[in-house]
Amino acid sequence: MLLLFTIKPAIDLTWNIPIFSMGGRGFSLLHITGVFVFIYFGRYLLTNLRISAPYSGIFKIFILINCISIIATLFIDKVSLIQVIDLMLRILDSYIIYNVAYIAAKDTTFDNSRNLVRAVSIGTFIAVMMNFIAIKMGYGGLQYASNDTYREHGLYHDPGTLSNIAMYNVVFTSYLLHLLV
Repeated sequence: MLLLFTIKPAIDLTWNIPIFSMGGRGFSLLHITGVFVFIYFGRYLLTNLRISAPYSGIFKIFILINCISIIATLFIDKVSLIQVIDLMLRILDSYIIYNVAYIAAKDTTFDNSRNLVRAVSIGTFIAVMMNFIAIKMGYGGLQYASNDTYREHGLYHDPGTLSNIAMYNVVFTSYLLHLLV
């Protein structure tokens, strides 16, 4: 879990670099990581069915609504099976990580919790620095934002993701500094 949270933001930057293709669709390291999370961490969730993170019922409703949405879309438009699997893996991986992180935190010591916060802080810092360097080197680009301004998106698909990662870094680094005291 610590390794995943440390390297995941950097892996997210590979969203558009296919490693292989199947059925005319390219698959990146990000896709492979999604399958890994589903299989590896999904088994922890299956072995701890009685333990449920707070508000995971709302998460299950969210998953159900997405399934209904996909079924409804089948009646209106042509849907790619690969895209459906990709979407559902993203949603299910979020659910799995949410619950597995809760299980890990529930049965852990303060030092392990601090290590988890440190891993998120380091991972988001790596992603922010990689984007900073990419922006300074001229990679990425500007994208029109909703408030009549242009925003830099760096190596991510949109500026909002870069902003979120930077904000996560501020939040988790601040929390880590508080825990270190």
